[in-house]
Amino acid sequence: MRTLERSNPFASLVCIVCVTLTAALCQYPGMLIPALLGGAAFYSLLAGRSGKRTHILCALLVVVSALVNPIFSHNGITVLFVLNDRPVTLEAVCVGLMNGMTLAAVIYYFGALTRIMTSDKLLYVFGKVSPKSALLISGALRFVPLLGAKSRRIEETQTALGLYRKGNMISGAKNKLKVFSALTSWALENGIITADSMAARGYSDGRRTYFAPYPFRACDAVWIAVYSVSAAVLITFSAIGTYGFTYYPQMVRTGGAYSAAFYALYAAICFLPAAVQLKEAARWKYLISKT
Repeated sequence: MRTLERSNPFASLVCIVCVTLTAALCQYPGMLIPALLGGAAFYSLLAGRSGKRTHILCALLVVVSALVNPIFSHNGITVLFVLNDRPVTLEAVCVGLMNGMTLAAVIYYFGALTRIMTSDKLLYVFGKVSPKSALLISGALRFVPLLGAKSRRIEETQTALGLYRKGNMISGAKNKLKVFSALTSWALENGIITADSMAARGYSDGRRTYFAPYPFRACDAVWIAVYSVSAAVLITFSAIGTYGFTYYPQMVRTGGAYSAAFYALYAAICFLPAAVQLKEAARWKYLISKT
């Protein structure tokens, strides 16, 4: 089975959406823990050392959510302590923890998706549905890093010319405004040039066609089928109450022995992308060592 990075873009998008949608709709400990761990593992394999900030952000998000929720929500019967005549309950802490884990898992999976889905892949997925929107999203994704690089270049140029003095707050604010003014002028000019260039190439005439070197293989159909069916089964049986978890007024797990099977299924689809990625990396290292 191919990794999501090498699969058809539509298959990659469907897999990530199914995992995150299930985690958002079924906020149970047995599902959020594998969602968070599987997302962190998959993101780490794709981002490497550059993903340290994301890990720190997600850890802080989980901790802050667990600490803040009991301040505003006082539901639950297990009182830990009383703060300003208001009870802080274990159930409220757990709900905040689960909310933070949900957001962290979504951040991890969509962070991985942004490293998989390049601008040409976005055009491939959304181009036929809404060509103008796809082109706008693709251009915006490309324009953001260009703005950052241009901003650093302007600041370095002004520093080299002696126009950017450090250590003075007022002078630093004025210089930041100068950088912003130059950057805005460049962005407007570049936008006009890009629009004229696109018009000259016939972007506004006739029906657009795409060159998409992304064949739809059997493994892509397997990815889509596995994740679509799994998400549909998990969400449906959760909605009808076959399994689940209630936090208020007391934490109670429902479903009995059936719930373990659903949790195992979700854990499998959470860790599958990372497992395939690890297998391909190990295979690549093995082939390199044989040469």
